[in-house]
Amino acid sequence: MPDTEHAAAPTQALARRLMWRIVLALSGVTLLLTAFVYWHSYGQAEERVRATIGQVNTGRAATESAAFRAVENDLRLVREVLLGQLSLPRDIPAEFERRYGSQAPGPIFLPTAAALKQGQFDLVMSPPPWDEGAKRFIVAAADSLGRLGPRYIASYQTVFCHRHADGEVIMSTLANYGELVKPKDFLPGGVMHTMSPLSMAEQKRLDARWGPVYQDPFVKTWMLTVSTMIEDLGERISYCAIDFTIDKLLGRTANPDLPGSYNLILNANDELILHPELKEKISAAGGKLNLHQLHDPLLAAIDAMTEQADAGEQARLTPDGRYYLAVSRFEGPGWRFVTLYPAKLVRAEALTLAQATLGAALLGLVLTVLALSFILQREVAKPLARLMAATRRVADGHALDLPSSGLDDEIERLASAMRHMERTLVLRDAHLQARTVELEQEVAERKSRETALKHVSEKLTLAAQAAFIGVWDYDVLSGKLEWDEQMFHMYGYGRVEPSVAFQHWRERIHPEDWPKVKAWLKAATDGQVVHGELEFRILWPDGTVRHINSYGQVSYCENGKPARITGVNVDVTERKLQEARIVHMATHDALTGLPNRSLIHDRILQAMAAGERMTQAVGVLFIDLDRFKTINDSLGHTLGDELLVQASRRLAHCLRKVDTLGRLGGDEFVVILPYLEHADDAEHVVEKILAAFVPPFSLAEHELGVTPSIGLALYPRDGLSAETLIRNADTAMYRAKARGRNCWQAYSADMSEEASETLRVENDLRRALDQDELRLVYQPKVRLTDQALVGAEALVRWHRPGGGIISPDRFIPIAEERGLITAISAWVMREACRQLRAWEDAGLKPVPIAINLDARQFSRPELPHQLFSLLTEYRLPVDWLQLELTESALLLDEHAVRENLSELRRLGFRIAVDDFGTGYSSLSYLHRFPLDDLKIDRSFIHSLSTTGDDASLVSAIIGIGHTLGLAVIAEGVENEDQLEFLKRNRCDLAQGYLFSPPENPDAFALRLEADETRRAG
Repeated sequence: MPDTEHAAAPTQALARRLMWRIVLALSGVTLLLTAFVYWHSYGQAEERVRATIGQVNTGRAATESAAFRAVENDLRLVREVLLGQLSLPRDIPAEFERRYGSQAPGPIFLPTAAALKQGQFDLVMSPPPWDEGAKRFIVAAADSLGRLGPRYIASYQTVFCHRHADGEVIMSTLANYGELVKPKDFLPGGVMHTMSPLSMAEQKRLDARWGPVYQDPFVKTWMLTVSTMIEDLGERISYCAIDFTIDKLLGRTANPDLPGSYNLILNANDELILHPELKEKISAAGGKLNLHQLHDPLLAAIDAMTEQADAGEQARLTPDGRYYLAVSRFEGPGWRFVTLYPAKLVRAEALTLAQATLGAALLGLVLTVLALSFILQREVAKPLARLMAATRRVADGHALDLPSSGLDDEIERLASAMRHMERTLVLRDAHLQARTVELEQEVAERKSRETALKHVSEKLTLAAQAAFIGVWDYDVLSGKLEWDEQMFHMYGYGRVEPSVAFQHWRERIHPEDWPKVKAWLKAATDGQVVHGELEFRILWPDGTVRHINSYGQVSYCENGKPARITGVNVDVTERKLQEARIVHMATHDALTGLPNRSLIHDRILQAMAAGERMTQAVGVLFIDLDRFKTINDSLGHTLGDELLVQASRRLAHCLRKVDTLGRLGGDEFVVILPYLEHADDAEHVVEKILAAFVPPFSLAEHELGVTPSIGLALYPRDGLSAETLIRNADTAMYRAKARGRNCWQAYSADMSEEASETLRVENDLRRALDQDELRLVYQPKVRLTDQALVGAEALVRWHRPGGGIISPDRFIPIAEERGLITAISAWVMREACRQLRAWEDAGLKPVPIAINLDARQFSRPELPHQLFSLLTEYRLPVDWLQLELTESALLLDEHAVRENLSELRRLGFRIAVDDFGTGYSSLSYLHRFPLDDLKIDRSFIHSLSTTGDDASLVSAIIGIGHTLGLAVIAEGVENEDQLEFLKRNRCDLAQGYLFSPPENPDAFALRLEADETRRAG
């Protein structure tokens, strides 16, 4: 019992502390709830009021704007009717005399007062004399207002017309509240005192404009005037106007739909037209009170807010927080209509709801405190006192004697847990003994695994060294950079350090490549990339440039931020050098090392682009060595090649650094001269070349005099494309040879009839497309391992009436230059599909047909859909149609071409690069595009059996194609020597006259039938 009493005091204190904490928490929640209710109700009331103010304001503005628009429309109708009356043919002197001839001199008042009471109008005119124009105007205006005046004055105050030159005024006074106009009310000349306050000069300048507010002195009512000019035969002769009463508008200041609100009206000059508390001041100011004269901060703030507010938006609070404000504009005079609502009404509504909520919450709090006091004493304080007494007995060494209360509450569960704890502690010592033995065994096993991992790491290090692969690790948080031993050797360090500073690694990066490396690192450290590959150059201390391919993987912390980047570096310098050698072989002449035809073409395009930017000319020289064939045949090809080498050196010494010297083939050279200010600059270079060939050439024991014949073409004068410039320079060169050689000739249009022939071919070709003169022939493709038929290439031929069959080499370049190639390509696609369907319907099994498409078509997004629609139309499988494109197509629009090729590959089309090796930079693009086949140009195959110069290049192209996973096709195979060479180098497919010339559809159908019979046998 004493133990229980001793434990009761702290448990009761605990109960009191719990009760007060709960009370404080409930009080805080009550206050927060009340504040939330207040602000929530205030926000709802504010949004409701804002929306209501905006709707009421916008509706009021729309109603008043409709009234202003009605006045403007009526004024336009008065103007149109008056113009119509002016244009009517009539005998004006006679009609005027009939109507007004009996009037005495002076202002005329028509009709009589009796007629006025019947709804007619009042006519006021200035004294005579009147010319015919004035009389015509008076008659027309009288007729016009006779038709329209009574109709409009029922709604408006006055409708009148005025002629400036003579001062006539024609007006209606029916709505003038019974007041008739008297002669004394007019100034000399018949002009009324009560006209619109706009001056005559202002009226001449206005056209359908609204005047300012003014008060009619006769009827003491507020008016607005809208006027428009009248022109007859281009001369402004008068104006029409309507006086519009606005008393009712100014009288409506309160909004019955929004109790407590009121309205203001401001004109475009920041003048107050309407204010419910300032009516007398506005009236004294002539209906327009300037806001700045009042020195009222609220009105000044309202003026600033209305300038910024948009019509129809929700209301906004004024800077002083007193009012909600909405703005709309009246059409016509352009007034701003402002609606104000006191903010204190919104706050009062919210405060009332919050007070009710607070009272209910306080009452609930008092009741809760009383209930808590009783529950804590009964359910917490007394059971805890018993539990504390039992705990002390256990501490004194006695057994735990804690009877069950029989209740399922927290205290009973705590007592049960203490009884379970006593039993558990007895078992814990035995468990700890067994666990100690297990830990000793785990430590031994871990040491064994660490030893095995060390052996594996050593093996991986040896493998990385053998493959010349370096491993690196970058700690993003600390900036620490760790390298393995191979990385130090790869970056040209003489010794291996424990770590490398980031700045030291940064200094090794080539300055031109650092921006892209920095961009990749930033993307990785910002979490924008997870892994990636990057190629860049580094500089060794001795200046050696090495190419590095780096792959990095980003690791992240638990918070999702990048923690470290780990990766490998591979030295790819040798691969880059090999690629450069292959590119050089593809773009340079093997004998002289000069740019070949493809690179010459590219350099001309570059020079043309630079010349167009700088408005300078570009010169193209076509140089041919005179009688070179005779020297080559008599002295042999060896000395002939040596002569070409020496000639290329002499030509190079005559040129500037920006000029380009290239060899087309044989003894033909091309010189590109960019940045020419004058044509004479090119002539100076030509003269230097002719002088350089004056000394004889020394070839072995021979002294040979060799002279050049030179043709000159200038861009843009002689051509707008590289092909045209070379062709025209070639034409000029032949003219130089015709003049006796060893001279030069500039191109002129009369040198050949080629231009006229080209035009004839173009016109005939357009007709050929319309009259179906084109035909397709099919050249077989064979597999070199067994010479089996595996496909065919569709080639276009032109059956020109009276001209026989025309080769594509003659008309395709013209079609490309004249923009006809797209139509021809479309015809080829459809004709090839039609022929495939015809063979299938005839019971034959067609082979895939390859078609050549225009380079520009591969950059057009509609190409995949166009091809797929054709196959669907002719019910053909997609693998029956193959596509061939030239290297130049890859250079047009890389992104668009890649997207189209990817889509075509997805649809199932097989794609080949045609004439490979004749383009520029093809190797650098080849691996970026989805391709299947690589076709070697026939010029390389032809040289295999003549000079043999291109054997190594053909072998390299086959190897490149196989490395990239492409099938290699040789074009133009014509003899067994070429065939054997291609077989030895593992070329896949071939086509050419050795197997078959191009065949017409019937002949190729027989080949298909024979091939099917052979396979069946």
